[in-house]
Amino acid sequence: MRKRAISSHARQQLILTALDRKEAGLKPNSKVATAVKKYVPTPPRTESSQPRSMLEPEPPQPLVQISSKPQKLMPVGHVTHYLDNINVAIILLDSAGIKNGDTLVIEGENFIFTQPVAEMQIDRKPVTRAKKGSHIGLKVEFPAKVSAKVYK
Repeated sequence: MRKRAISSHARQQLILTALDRKEAGLKPNSKVATAVKKYVPTPPRTESSQPRSMLEPEPPQPLVQISSKPQKLMPVGHVTHYLDNINVAIILLDSAGIKNGDTLVIEGENFIFTQPVAEMQIDRKPVTRAKKGSHIGLKVEFPAKVSAKVYK
């Protein structure tokens, strides 16, 4: 009895609709048919054609926008200390000076990030320009390791 139920259930799954039987080239009154599916490639969906769900998160935006024009990075110095309780990196300027408004690239062994110079300090006094050879304090957004290289 069990075998009959399984086989009749399998037959029920193989019965196709009249339109499917006609497309497969079978007789319209045949009860059991083998399922024949034709491969019809579907066009890829673009973002404009896909409905966006309210619960679906938006794709992440890149943290650093890379311009199409390549820029040459000039080495400026390296990080000598990092104060993690106040997120300040102490940078020794080896080869060039910097000013407010410059964008620095801080690169370590396993990290790299850009940091705009909004405010910097020398001996706990705010300055707008720093010359070669000075130690500056710069508030950073990400932790910077000691001996990380700094580029302008």
